[in-house]
Amino acid sequence: MAMSDQLARAVVKGIQAQMVRCPFDDVIVTVEGREFKCHRLMLSASSDYFRAMFQSGMKEDLERKVEVKGLSAEVFQLIIESVYYARDILTIDNVSNVRHAANQLQIDYLLQACEMIQLKRLSKESSVDIYINAKLLNSRQLMDQSWSVIIQEFDYLRKLEDILYLDFEDMKNLVSDDNLWVPSEDVVVETILDWVNLRQSELSLEYAEFREKGKKDKDETSNSTKQAEQGTLVASKKHKKKKKRKS
Repeated sequence: MAMSDQLARAVVKGIQAQMVRCPFDDVIVTVEGREFKCHRLMLSASSDYFRAMFQSGMKEDLERKVEVKGLSAEVFQLIIESVYYARDILTIDNVSNVRHAANQLQIDYLLQACEMIQLKRLSKESSVDIYINAKLLNSRQLMDQSWSVIIQEFDYLRKLEDILYLDFEDMKNLVSDDNLWVPSEDVVVETILDWVNLRQSELSLEYAEFREKGKKDKDETSNSTKQAEQGTLVASKKHKKKKKRKS
């Protein structure tokens, strides 16, 4: 074992022991109502998100209380274990959730570790899911490699209907890719029609919901108008009565 490895392990053990003996926590991070007693130094050292917050003089920094939204308490607990104790927290089941959290909190080393796990699990069955997630997180390496698998396994993936969940731009690029292998052009046409039919179903549902909302808003507006008109009519009658009394 190299001296640098020994030193790193000694530092981690020292931190663990210190956490037990005398915590010295100086900030409370709340996630989904659960409070985590943390240290600004540790969070800032690993997360650009927290570093920027603690250096900005924001309300959270001054009050030493931070609420983080958009991730689960369970995932944040895993991140704390990684940051404080250098534990290997990643599994096939949690890598997507941890990666989204690491992206939100801007934890570079964890993002890289998640990317390595995703590359290892990349297969024709997981290619579309990995591509869509990689695109959301702007991971170019994962996007390129998963896209290559999608191109190669198009005929297999279209039968699983995974292909149909790509967006318009991706679908357009896919069917026009020179490297796309298909048994015949009919397969491409069928896939395009299936994609369009799925989108029409989604749009029909969205349209129905939108129409229902519009109808509800219209009814509420109509009721408000009637109430306003009734109020005006009552006020007008009262005004006329006052005039008659004066005369």
